[in-house]
Amino acid sequence: MRVAGWPKPSTEIILGMTLTSDVAVDSQGFVYVARRCAQPLLRLKPDGSLDRVDR
Repeated sequence: MRVAGWPKPSTEIILGMTLTSDVAVDSQGFVYVARRCAQPLLRLKPDGSLDRVDR
């Protein structure tokens, strides 16, 4: 399902051209995206903006 305006674009990351391994949502609404790339773990805020990138 696509949600208009989510996620919010970030100059730090590029979504779409990577292999996403898994996606999870915690009880506070943060979205965790595990990917096979140089930035393997992303955490997005519930509003879709980037919160943290783990390398």
